[in-house]
Amino acid sequence: MLAQWSGGGKPHFSSYSYLNFFLNLLILLICYAKSLASSHYANFYPINGTFQNFNPVRRLLDGQIPFSDFYDYLGLGHMYSGAFASIFIGDTYQDSLVVFEFLTLLSFSLLSIVIGKCIIKNYTTVAIFTIIVLLSTMQFENIGVINELKSLVSPGNSARLIRGMGLPLSAIFFLFCIKNWNLTKEKFSQLNDETKITIILGSTAGLSILWSNDYGFSNVGAIALLVAIQFFFNIYQKSFNYGKITIHYLKLTIIFTISLLISFFIFGEILTYGNIHKWLSITIGIGQYQNWYYNSGANFYIYDLELSTSTVFQTLITIYYIINYLKKGWSNTTVTRYVIPAYVNLTCIVAIQQYKLFSGGYNYEVAHAVLFLTVFYELYNSTFAFQKLS
Repeated sequence: MLAQWSGGGKPHFSSYSYLNFFLNLLILLICYAKSLASSHYANFYPINGTFQNFNPVRRLLDGQIPFSDFYDYLGLGHMYSGAFASIFIGDTYQDSLVVFEFLTLLSFSLLSIVIGKCIIKNYTTVAIFTIIVLLSTMQFENIGVINELKSLVSPGNSARLIRGMGLPLSAIFFLFCIKNWNLTKEKFSQLNDETKITIILGSTAGLSILWSNDYGFSNVGAIALLVAIQFFFNIYQKSFNYGKITIHYLKLTIIFTISLLISFFIFGEILTYGNIHKWLSITIGIGQYQNWYYNSGANFYIYDLELSTSTVFQTLITIYYIINYLKKGWSNTTVTRYVIPAYVNLTCIVAIQQYKLFSGGYNYEVAHAVLFLTVFYELYNSTFAFQKLS
């Protein structure tokens, strides 16, 4: 909520700010109210994922040390966000059903807010739409798109929207840095803008890896692809100066890698209580461990890629964003309108392919949520722009 400072040194909040605060509170209340229904029957079933959600949180809150006393398969973000919410909601098995339903709905809401704010900019409209979607999943039955959304906004077997929550959180952080760039100017006064951006991207990527093994690595892959595309575009534009451009991007790659490693190991050591080496050991082999689950072999060929209609469509949308970003060049407005949506959608594509190639399974939940929200907000934006022209 943004404050406007008036005379006398006291903050003045506009009615617009109060409205957005109320809408944010309403989103949280709806998420909580909807999640309460999940605990109506606390029916423990070994393979429905509920104990998989509860167990690491139970152990952490009991004082056990992650990756020393127990392994955490679903990611540190899943475990710590679940533990934090459990402090307020409760720490029993039945409470955990509410906690992880709430966090799933919250993750969807964050995705909606990030994507909507980038595309249509009006936060009030975005918040209202998010509320409508949340309410529709509570009220309507047997409507195709609503049924699809209902399946997306439930924890399921693997709490995938919670594991993917690092994606909207990293995007929110990037947007915050763009909007308040002066906050970093004093600290990085000797560095140019590209170097500052690279440090922020690397540090956020290192923390994102710790959030979850699927969308964490995918965040890094998406950033790397976007940077590589920008690099080759610059080479294409200034082929006579390719040596200088190559050296420049090599320097940025080194800065990015160092920032990522420092962030990863510092936060990793803190969050695992000094057991980051054990986190690495189990995480590296997770994809191979799951091959037996999906009864799949190794995937080495181009036809092993996941090329469903939704994935191809999401790829085309991402290409549209990238083309617009390359044409318009760097600016705060361009980054908000095109780079962040490209980053969010490209991360989903990388996650889908990563999961398919390494595990032989399918990881659609976050990608479909992002695709649905992107298409809706683009359609809304196009309709509104057309009405203004007419």
